[in-house]
Amino acid sequence: MRAVSSFLSISSILICLAAVSSDAMSENAPWRKVDDGLFLGQFDPPDGTPVKDSKILILKIKPRYYSFKLLCASELGKIRLTPREWCKKYNLIAAINAGMYQKDGLTNVGYMKNYSHLNNPG
Repeated sequence: MRAVSSFLSISSILICLAAVSSDAMSENAPWRKVDDGLFLGQFDPPDGTPVKDSKILILKIKPRYYSFKLLCASELGKIRLTPREWCKKYNLIAAINAGMYQKDGLTNVGYMKNYSHLNNPG
């Protein structure tokens, strides 16, 4: 299995995750196969969006092909890394923001626990 990590960092990346319901993808579907169990879709936002050329990107991941890890800067020396740096340092194929974070860039705005490490108890 390949590792995909969730993390907290300064970068403002928004990638939505969804499970792929089946291996078969229609030719008319908006999904592009990236790899086994990994599909990328690009969608136009709903009408009324202030930025007219915006796109919504959704990455569908079939969990049986990939393993997931939660890596927290607050747990790993409080060093803030870019997604590329997270991938390089921890030998990952992708890094996805684990959520929104507070002004310190380390603390999640919601409850976050990684085994015994508690990032935010709230």
